[in-house]
Amino acid sequence: METDPPDGDAESFFEQLLDEAAGPFFLDLDGRTIVVEVPSADGACALDTAVTPTELLDALVGEDLADDILDVYEDRPVSELATLIDKIRAHFGLLVPPLGGFLRLVETLDLYGEAIERDLIDRNLNLYDWVREHEKTPWDKLFRFLERPIEGGYYTAALAADLELAERHAQWEAEHGKPTGAGRPSLVGWTRKDDTDTAILETLRRIEAAVFQASPKIKGRGPKTPRPLPRPLTARERYDKYRLYVEHDDIASKVLGSRYKRLSLPDPTE
Repeated sequence: METDPPDGDAESFFEQLLDEAAGPFFLDLDGRTIVVEVPSADGACALDTAVTPTELLDALVGEDLADDILDVYEDRPVSELATLIDKIRAHFGLLVPPLGGFLRLVETLDLYGEAIERDLIDRNLNLYDWVREHEKTPWDKLFRFLERPIEGGYYTAALAADLELAERHAQWEAEHGKPTGAGRPSLVGWTRKDDTDTAILETLRRIEAAVFQASPKIKGRGPKTPRPLPRPLTARERYDKYRLYVEHDDIASKVLGSRYKRLSLPDPTE
């Protein structure tokens, strides 16, 4: 499967990253110094399905150079060739694939690489480290960072501006329905100011609803009193919710005796 950069003929951000962070790999092949250029984006994706040494070398260095390497290593132990392949992969940060494979990595970086790098810089992180310190900084760690993007950050903005992504979401919602309910915000980053702003907004919404309901033109057809806005779920709130279920269960059990079937208590974190 070929992966094209989002701007057609524009350079692949993935290839640019590997070139800047690692540069070429220098190989001593029977006394000759061979320069192994950065693998192409398609070659990196091919590593997901490559199994044999020939397939791996073809993906990393191209078929012509792969043939030369295989000829030199033909009479050597297979372990030496395997070690060479691992060195080339480690040099370019392609030794350990992320969950979803290198195809996922290439597509993500080619689409959003510049935005991701700017968010990392704001967090005093360097995208080069994922290539240069590959074994200590696996690609999965980058995707864990992207799973909780910075609110108002470059990556979040890039996702919101992606028309193809919006189309896929719309198609999914057409098939499966829109998600119901508003998720609770994370406790991380939630401040007293956020709590105050939420309370002010709730008050304004109640006032707006009351004004509409009291208007003679509306005659009771105005909006209902709005529900409270979602806030982060704390351990105390989970505990209080759980205790309410337990107390209800105990009282009902005492009143009804054997006629009462105890509740299967729900997860208080929901």
